This record gives sequence, structure tokens and C-alpha cells, in this order.
Amino acid sequence: MTNFDFSAPPLMSREHTRMLEIAFETFARQWATQLGSRLRCATDVALTAVDAEPYDSFAKNLISPTVFVLFSFDGMSAANSLLHISPQLALNHLDYALGGSGGKQEPRELTDIEVSITRGMVGRALESINYAFASIAPMTPRIDGFVQDPQLLAVAKAADMMLVAKFEVQLGDITETASLMTPLGPIAKALSDITGRDTRTAEEIRRASEATRMMTQGLSEVPVDAVVAMAPTISAPNAMLSLSVGDLVKLSHHTTTPLYVRAGETTVARAVVTTKGNVRACLIVNSEEDNP
Repeated sequence: MTNFDFSAPPLMSREHTRMLEIAFETFARQWATQLGSRLRCATDVALTAVDAEPYDSFAKNLISPTVFVLFSFDGMSAANSLLHISPQLALNHLDYALGGSGGKQEPRELTDIEVSITRGMVGRALESINYAFASIAPMTPRIDGFVQDPQLLAVAKAADMMLVAKFEVQLGDITETASLMTPLGPIAKALSDITGRDTRTAEEIRRASEATRMMTQGLSEVPVDAVVAMAPTISAPNAMLSLSVGDLVKLSHHTTTPLYVRAGETTVARAVVTTKGNVRACLIVNSEEDNP
């Protein structure tokens, strides 16, 4: 459970947040499958959070040494996204990849050969982004760099809003953290474009239209109480309680003012009294729309 910060309300709607959670959960499952098939150990990747936050808020909590794989999406000229994995996760992955049995290791910077192996692992994981986000926007990632010192990162300005997805990654008996960060703007626009258009199939639209027609027809046949009334008259309670046969009550409804035709509590028209055969009737003289 997280506390709600009323001074910094959420930047994404619940609908958009849920769409992103589904996409990142798909990415997590694909990543876990890839790790398990290559490392031959118990693996799991679970999404723990999806947030929008300033880049500075994300970067200030990073420690050194750590592992950042910088990447961008097709059509972008510079690396503006990254996948951050903890040193322990990277070292544990390397141990399994080279035939070891995994386990805790002292954090350290990776060698050039280890960097190459880790880039391959992350590259295969990032390939799943396009599949996971297929329903939101085409996103084909391209790896642009590898950094192990947070002070060397320069993917965004401090105040730039970023989309941050956080994961827990299990390799064998070790569970460590990873996070994916990318600019919020392009994804937020893609989400707005999706929710602003009708993505239903022709058959779904036809069924919805038919359901609306049947509901409208059914409601139009439901009986309602119709009342013809005068304008209300204000009177003191004691005057009402003292009424007797033969008393004359003065009403506030003028003789030239049409009566009110009401359905339930809603006035729908104005009318004057008339007769039809041997029963009272009313003649509609105008609709309520003519009397705003």
C-alpha cells in the first residue's frame, strides 16, 4: 500500500495506468520465459509498480556501481530510455550463463566481456517490448549504450516526466530489482489516441447499436404517471389544518396561465383544460422546451 500525495496528484488516469500495467506484465512474462530457457534455473519477473515521476526523482536514488542499458525507439535520434538492473542481478545472471550455480556476490563493475554478455541478455529482453506494447503503439527498441556510473547518465533533464516500471527478478535463490524508464510524453499521447477512438469491430458496434435500440424501445413502453397541475400555492400550516367544507382557497395560478403537464417530477408540457366525451382532458398548447 502506498500513501496518496495530495500535493502531487497522479499524472495518468486509472484507465491509462491499467493499460500500461497489462503491457508491462506481458513484458515481464516474456522476459521470465527468456531467462528460464537460457539459464536453466528457477526464474520469475514480476511487475511491482508503474509510476510517472520526474527524471531527477528516479536518478537521485541510484547507487554506484550499477548497470544501465541505454536504448531508444525507432525514429528517435538519441538514447532517452534505459533498463536498470542491480549489480547483484547482473552478476548472478553471468554466473548462470557461464555454467555456475548462482548466489550472492560482492557488487563490482563488469568487465568488457561481462558487459557484452549482459548487453545480449538485455537486448533479448527488450525485444519483447514491441510485442507487449502492440496494442498501444509500435515500439522497436535499439540499444545505444552501457553505463555503470549513475553520474554519467544524461538521458533527460531533471524535470522531465518519465514513465518508470519497476520489477522484481528472481534467478534461482536470488531476487533483485530492475526498472525500465522511458519518456512519458509519447506514451501518454498514444494512450490518449487509443481511448479517444472506437476500437470495436463492426460486429461489436452492430450488437451495441441493437442493444441500444431495444433498450430505448423498451423504456418508451414503460407506463408513467401523467399529472396535470397548477402552480403551487404557499400557505401557512395552520390555514391548511383549519380548512372546512365551503372554504374558498385562493390559488397563485393565474387564469390565463396554462396548466403543467408532468411525468413523475418532470414538467414536459403546458396545457389548458377541455373535455373529450364525458371525461376531462387537456389540450397541449406548447412544450416545456418553449418555456425554459
